[in-house]
Amino acid sequence: MNRTITIILLTAALLSFQSVSAAETLVIGTSDWKPWQIVKEGQLTGITPEILQALSRRTGYEMDIEILPQRRLMREFERQQIDMEPAVSPSWREKQRDISVYTKPYYETSDVILVRKGSGIAGTAVEDFKGRSLGCGLGYYYPEGFQEAMASGDIIRDDNPVSEYNILKLSQHRLDGIIVDRIQAGYMINVLGLNAEDFEIAYVFGPSKLSLRLHKNKRDLLPILDKALESMKADGTIDRIVAKYIQ
Repeated sequence: MNRTITIILLTAALLSFQSVSAAETLVIGTSDWKPWQIVKEGQLTGITPEILQALSRRTGYEMDIEILPQRRLMREFERQQIDMEPAVSPSWREKQRDISVYTKPYYETSDVILVRKGSGIAGTAVEDFKGRSLGCGLGYYYPEGFQEAMASGDIIRDDNPVSEYNILKLSQHRLDGIIVDRIQAGYMINVLGLNAEDFEIAYVFGPSKLSLRLHKNKRDLLPILDKALESMKADGTIDRIVAKYIQ
């Protein structure tokens, strides 16, 4: 009888150990991108952390989140020191295409070029913005020919690691426009106490379908992450989280 109990207890302990050891810890790299990732006094809040918390509960994966400057994030992903980057579109990471795999998109947004109302600046193609100064996120990649136009000097790129500075510089007539996510634009105008009527959209980039980007060595996790994200979309979890930051 005692031997039977001992075997049962040992089996339970082994199963418990296997369960703990099987838990995956993902090292996640992210940067300030309000309201998706809000970094304040070294603390991270916003849409993305809440989505990751919900994802952790549904998958059992631990999320070890590191706040990094964008360029360092890219370097550490390439060196396999980061497993995953959230809230990213494949078109933004063309240079690391060969080492990246993506979950199915879980949200859709779009970048815009925001200008001062009445500035007369508008366009339907990159050529329409040649000679203009555009505020950008430090280290961010912009598709549809804008990255190339900035590299050649046809468009004057003004990088800033703090997104609020870009819209403040725009309001002070120190920039012709800024490239900003739609949701981020509304959030910053509200937080900074600016008047939304003072700005208008001069250009709309194609839709950005946001996914989780994993290093290719973690591709085996995609089915589990996809299933959890689909369930979060279906039951409204993701929409409720986003709505908290844009209302």
